[in-house]
Amino acid sequence: MTNDLTTLVQKIIDEVYNRKPPKITWEGTPYAHIVGVSIDQRGQIGEELVQRVLEDKGCKVHYNPHGLDKDKDWDIIVNDIPIEIKMATIGKDGRMFQHERIFKDAKFEALIMIDIAPHDLYLSCYDYEELDWKKMHRRKNSTEYKFDLSLKNLIKNNCAVKTTEEFFAKYKAMEQKTLIRLAAKKDKTQL
Repeated sequence: MTNDLTTLVQKIIDEVYNRKPPKITWEGTPYAHIVGVSIDQRGQIGEELVQRVLEDKGCKVHYNPHGLDKDKDWDIIVNDIPIEIKMATIGKDGRMFQHERIFKDAKFEALIMIDIAPHDLYLSCYDYEELDWKKMHRRKNSTEYKFDLSLKNLIKNNCAVKTTEEFFAKYKAMEQKTLIRLAAKKDKTQL
């Protein structure tokens, strides 16, 4: 046995890795750098992607990437809709995307979920009323939820987007639902 700890650890890592290598490899893929950034940076990438696409398409966007408001219940406001944005990368098993820290009592009106696999980007947009909280995993002793999406369902539901036009079309479909719901909610409160 070698006396050098680094060499020993590297050997063990290689042995364990080779017993069951991950099904997903990012090396040489279009989105490879995403695995090298922190979770917070991944979130910022998702937020800035939404901002840039929607501003380019003429939406009124309020986004402050440097905002430190801990009481803020949304990530971005687009056309007067407060939106929570979640971004995830595919798990090592190649089957699931996990979106953490979603709060039922937060004051967002829509949810945008961006899921990145080595070669593909998926977009899911939900009006708040479309969220099925019973299907999400609630963290023990918390108001925090985790929303898992399977690659199989994202493919089945045609969530893959390749162009900004496809991205915008999916966003606009959700925006219409949300604006209709908010208008009806406003009408009820004015009665």
